[in-house]
Amino acid sequence: MVNGYLRIFVLKELMSGTRSGYSLMRSVGDILGKRPSPGSMYPLLKEMESSGMITISASGEKGRYMITRKGRAAISRFLKEKEGLILQHIRLCRSVRTISGPPSCPLPGKSDLCDGVFERNFDLVQELREILVKSMREGENMGNEQKARKILERAILDLRRIPWGS
Repeated sequence: MVNGYLRIFVLKELMSGTRSGYSLMRSVGDILGKRPSPGSMYPLLKEMESSGMITISASGEKGRYMITRKGRAAISRFLKEKEGLILQHIRLCRSVRTISGPPSCPLPGKSDLCDGVFERNFDLVQELREILVKSMREGENMGNEQKARKILERAILDLRRIPWGS
């Protein structure tokens, strides 16, 4: 699991309303691509309740978790700091890249092609990230996010049409 960030994902999910532990595991799993185990989730929920970030109420056999003011304040602080975290991640990626070089090619016998494509376009990927960070700094706008997503989806379709191995 994404160490240290599970708490943030749980709080973010609870911003939309009261949830069961299982529902939280499922929705966080959808976001991350891997569902947290009960052994990760329930101790975390207990600790978050003890620290006053969430409350629990019994609803039938299932506990229902709800975010508190303290939890809302924590997620608000995190969202304000996310730009710095993204920039820190970008710097880390650049550092790792300088040490290890481009990622290994998933195509047998095509490593020169992969290395070249990655090397020539790494700056474009970094520029895209920086534009997205700048957009977040200026305020989240769902309309602009959707426009950016459509542009990226079209770019992906265009890239898929390129006969790379020819």
